[in-house]
Amino acid sequence: MATERSGRFITVDCTGLPHQMADGLLFGHMKGAFTGATSNRPSPFEEADGGTLFLDEIGELPLELQPKLLRAIDERVVQRLGSNTQRTVDVRIMAATNRDPMQEVNAGRFRVDLYHRLAGILVKIQPLRNRREDIPFLAKLFLAEVCERSGQKIELGAGVLAELLRREWAGNVRELRQTILRAAYLSEGGEVTVRDLVQFDDVLEQGAAKDNAPAEMGAFARGPLQAAVDEFKRGYSRQLLAESPSMSAAARVAGMTPRGFQLMLRKLGINAEDYLGGR
Repeated sequence: MATERSGRFITVDCTGLPHQMADGLLFGHMKGAFTGATSNRPSPFEEADGGTLFLDEIGELPLELQPKLLRAIDERVVQRLGSNTQRTVDVRIMAATNRDPMQEVNAGRFRVDLYHRLAGILVKIQPLRNRREDIPFLAKLFLAEVCERSGQKIELGAGVLAELLRREWAGNVRELRQTILRAAYLSEGGEVTVRDLVQFDDVLEQGAAKDNAPAEMGAFARGPLQAAVDEFKRGYSRQLLAESPSMSAAARVAGMTPRGFQLMLRKLGINAEDYLGGR
């Protein structure tokens, strides 16, 4: 029988945990536990005590942290990095991943014992393209989120829902959310239009056209292929960063992990802080 939880609902995005700091962010840390730890930080387990802890993209959790997570779930205790004290917690665990868990187990990237500990009740969610009836509700929900943040009243214009229903949404709900947020910030006059939705698509199409153009059609085609690809990546990345609220959001739209996206930016010579959020 399900029981009500009186505590908070806390979400941890496992893709947003910097590898070298993941331990301290997931299980908490004490001041001075590592360079940059300027204050005590409670574990999300502690923050969710009496409630629910949602581990989003659990498949991205570093393998070396998985035994510690298993112990925290089994024994209901956490120990902050740099502390000798264990703290008892009462937390309901929910987890999600867009990977195939058993494939990850067979590949040695996910512990089989942790998988079975988490898999008490399994719910496989269909991709968004297979449940298009959810798209209008989700689009309005995400737009309301923008309105609350900005203090503005923004509505969906004519034809917008039809355009959203037409798309395949390979990135599922995250892609839909980012599309709505981006279109809302680009919109004028308090209304999201179809043009607001497709502006970023135009950038991608123009970049792809440059990559595919014959020699006489574009300057890029006269140079080395890699230079052309890198130039397209730079334009794509700058535009994406300018229209994204965070690095992790930009990485999701690009279909990359935050670390992989950051490494690509470094290789391209792009400082994300110069472009993020339209700076």
